[in-house]
Amino acid sequence: MHVARARALVNAAGPWVEDVIQGVTGLNSSHNVRLVKGSHIVVPKFWVGSHAYLFQNDDRRVIFVNPYQGDLALIGTTDIPYEGRAEDVAIDGAETQYLLRALRRYLRNPPEDRDIVHSFSGVRPLYDDSAKNPSAVTRDYVLEIDGTPETPPVLSIFGGKITWIVEPSMDCT
Repeated sequence: MHVARARALVNAAGPWVEDVIQGVTGLNSSHNVRLVKGSHIVVPKFWVGSHAYLFQNDDRRVIFVNPYQGDLALIGTTDIPYEGRAEDVAIDGAETQYLLRALRRYLRNPPEDRDIVHSFSGVRPLYDDSAKNPSAVTRDYVLEIDGTPETPPVLSIFGGKITWIVEPSMDCT
C-alpha cells in the first residue's frame, strides 16, 4: 500500500467517480453519474474534399460524418443508456444499423456493413438528473466538495460532455 499526502484531492475519474469516492476516500455522495454509450464506425472516405457532414436522423438526433486519418470517414454517434462496466463498452449491431440507416436517408450510395473497417464505443459519465431520454440528460458539470477540518478536501466532478474511450474495439460485427 502506498500512502500519499496532499492538501486536496481532485476526483475527475469520469465513469469511475463514484468508485473513487467510496473506495479511495471512504466517503458517500448524494450525486451519481449515468453512463450513456456513444458508438462510432469508420469506413473508407466516400466523398472528395476536406469538409464534414451533419445529418439529422429520423429520431431528430444529429449524426456526424468527418474526415478521419486521411482516407477514412468517422461516423457517429449513438446515445444509449449503458448499465455495464465502463471498460466493457462495445458497439452492437443495432447501433451500427442506426448509423448506416441515417446515411441511407441522405446519400445515394451510402457505406454498407461490409465497408466498416473499424468501430469503437465510449461512455459519457453524465450527471444523473433523472431525465428519461439519454439525449436530454444534462451535459453540465456538477461539483461536490467533501472534507472535514481534520482531512483535506475532496473535489469530485460529476458529468460533462467528455466521452471516455477505454480501449477501441476492432470488432466490426
